[in-house]
Parts: sequence; structure tokens; C-alpha cells
Amino acid sequence: MNVAQLLVRASRIWPERPAICSGADLHATYREFARRAASIGASLLGAYGLEPGDRVAVVMHNQPEYLEALFGIWSAGLVAVPVNAKLHPREFEYIIDNSGARLCIVSARLEQQMPASVKRITAPGEAWSALLEADPIDPVTLGRDDLAWLFYTSGTTGQPKGAMLSHGNLRQMVLAFFTDVERLQPGDSILHPAPLSHGSGLYSLAAIQGGACQVIPQSGQF
Repeated sequence: MNVAQLLVRASRIWPERPAICSGADLHATYREFARRAASIGASLLGAYGLEPGDRVAVVMHNQPEYLEALFGIWSAGLVAVPVNAKLHPREFEYIIDNSGARLCIVSARLEQQMPASVKRITAPGEAWSALLEADPIDPVTLGRDDLAWLFYTSGTTGQPKGAMLSHGNLRQMVLAFFTDVERLQPGDSILHPAPLSHGSGLYSLAAIQGGACQVIPQSGQF
């Protein structure tokens, strides 16, 4: 089980439907989204020498590349460590170190706030564009209990803790969303003004399951 298979499925059923929009502008169809994620996964395993189970921090403002990064990480069997872009540089450093992240994908505005010791890819940028040029791979086969997302708590009563969400957890969350929240379907849209590093990012899986379009406000916020 690999949650990246949700995107593969969607790309086969609705290849030309809009998958990601930046405001009113189309960023990617489902075919393009799946292709980019699969190429990112191939590059992370190949050019960057990562191995399934390695952690990759995602320190980004809300932007279309965020979703591509998440599914690229999962395609490669890696563990996503989404970090709220509004945190202090000391908090970035703590979470990156605590999670054991070997690589960080970062928004251009945040690049200078990253620890000097961590290897990073700025998105968009030259290194990011190079990721997209690799031949795509099929999602790495994983088990239900394999780790997918390290969900760091706010740390209001101490240092943030990384809650461990498995691929099985995320799959069950998608099913629960359709049962208890909303039955998304092709033609629907889901707006992401709240941080993709938190609940909004988790909702992206349900949107893909239903073939909905994910809209990133061009302001990146409410």
C-alpha cells in the first residue's frame, strides 16, 4: 500500500481533468500531476541517493509545487515531514534535526532560514526543474504500517513531537472523509488557504480520490 497510488489511479481515470490550479490558472491536469510526482520520486532515489524510509522535510508556503513534492516523496517510498512555513528558524532547525531529514524542499522565500547543514532544493528553481526531468517511476511498494507523514505538533507545552502517520492511516482517513465530511467528485474544487503542512494537506488526498481540483490561492493564504 502506497498513498501515491491514489494519484496514479486518478491520472488513469481523469487524465485531462484539472488537478491543481494557482488561483484561476491551471497548473496541472491529473496526467501532468502524476507525471511530475513520479519524476520527482525517481530523482530523489536516483540523483539524491535517498532510500525508502528516509525523511524529507517540506518547508514551503502554500504553492502548487507543495502537492507535487508530497506525492513525489511518497512515490519514492520516502517519509514526508511537512513543516509550517510560519515557524521561527530555530523551530525549523529543531524539527529537521529531530526528524532526521536528509533533504529539505523549501520555498524560495525561506531558503535563507534553513540550517546550513541540511541539503535543500528550492521550489521553484533550477534544482526543482531538474527533478522533473527524470523518467517517472511507479510508486514503491509499501506496507500498511510503513511511515508516510511525520505530523509535528505545535509544541505549546514543550518541544514539538512528530506524530507518526502510516500509509494505512492516511488511506483510512480518506475513507472517513468521504463518509463523515464530504463526497468530493470530479468537477468539485477544494480551496487551500490554510497551511498544507497541516489539515489542508491531509485533505488533498481526499480531493485526489474524488478527482476534484485543488486550488492554491495566489496570495498563498486567506
